[in-house]
Amino acid sequence: MPNRKRKPGKILEKVPTYAVPSRLFDSFGYLTLHGADLSVYLYCCLLVHKQPDEDGQFVFEMNSAEADTGYSERQIWRALASLQGNPQRTPQKGIPALEESSLAKNKPPLIVKISGGKFLPDTYSICTEYGSPIKIYRGDKKETLRGMLFSTGLGYFDVPCYLIDRLSELKGAPLAVVLTGIKQAIDLQQAKFVAILKEWKSMAGITKDADLHSAWECKTVHDLMRVSHKKGQRRAGVELFDPVRGTSLTQNMPEAMDRAAEKAAISAYEADRAREYTQQELEQWFLSEFPEAEKRDDEFYVDCPECHGMRQGKRTPTLRVRFDKGAVGVMACHAFIKKLKRSGEDVFCSFDTKGKVPYHLMATRDRIAPKQALQRMRNYILVLRGERAEEIESEVAFSTSAPASEIPI
Repeated sequence: MPNRKRKPGKILEKVPTYAVPSRLFDSFGYLTLHGADLSVYLYCCLLVHKQPDEDGQFVFEMNSAEADTGYSERQIWRALASLQGNPQRTPQKGIPALEESSLAKNKPPLIVKISGGKFLPDTYSICTEYGSPIKIYRGDKKETLRGMLFSTGLGYFDVPCYLIDRLSELKGAPLAVVLTGIKQAIDLQQAKFVAILKEWKSMAGITKDADLHSAWECKTVHDLMRVSHKKGQRRAGVELFDPVRGTSLTQNMPEAMDRAAEKAAISAYEADRAREYTQQELEQWFLSEFPEAEKRDDEFYVDCPECHGMRQGKRTPTLRVRFDKGAVGVMACHAFIKKLKRSGEDVFCSFDTKGKVPYHLMATRDRIAPKQALQRMRNYILVLRGERAEEIESEVAFSTSAPASEIPI
């Protein structure tokens, strides 16, 4: 399942989560780590959260790692080497050792060793794809892992604390299955969805149906999600649950969407107030200059200076103008003109609005410079506010057919 842009509202809003680098998944939503590598990497992220003063670094102790991940010391050492981009494994059958070694070197690191030795503790850091530690400071305040991943643009994936705190119970397939199940829910922004089993197995890196079914029966997985599946079917119903309260997360979605919508409305209002001219002021100015403009929803329709809205012999305003975007509004005309007889291709209006804003319409109509049109718009709004208008420079007419370099700006 490809990564999708998140919509307002968070599936896990009411569930405590840890931030994990989004590099845990590839661009198609498939896990990039499996087995001990996956468990040890999540454990490293847990250590970063538990050691927030180290700014992305963490002290790794083998005894604690064995107890918390359920893997042996040898497996953990191999996983640490693999996460640093240097896997220490026996060559696979059919692949020469030299070739496998060259492939391993191309694997981007996920953690990097900072210090360690006979008398020093092993210290690592979550790193970028280039192998550099993610150290981001904001003055004297140190960032959390979530803040650093956001600041560096690496992105993060929300994983329930309930899951990472129980890594020893989720070795292998169960951990991969529950992570990819949560990933699908977040991508779809639905706490209850239908999963395609073949796609789910591919995302988790497993091949057997038995591994998928046994993962669903794991207690920790069952606390986080309930899966309903009939034998022989290729799809399964999945519903996420709050592991502590035991309630379905679908009950939280309407509230989360309402809060997200309210937050978006407040942000839009604050952004409008931060602009030099408010949307209402710009709309009043535009109607004073173009009283014939037709308002439909949040858009104004006026005559396009290029195509003039000619459709089947009738003239219709097709140039759309709106003032809730941009500093002084935006405009565009993509009116359908005709269909070519030979190729059958559709022809649309070619009016170029790149770099132009609504007051350019007034400049074209009144044959004045855009700078003067902007000043006229500003004076109108100043008077509207009860302030004194500014003096406008002499309006020298210019030809709109002249080269662009000769038109005053």
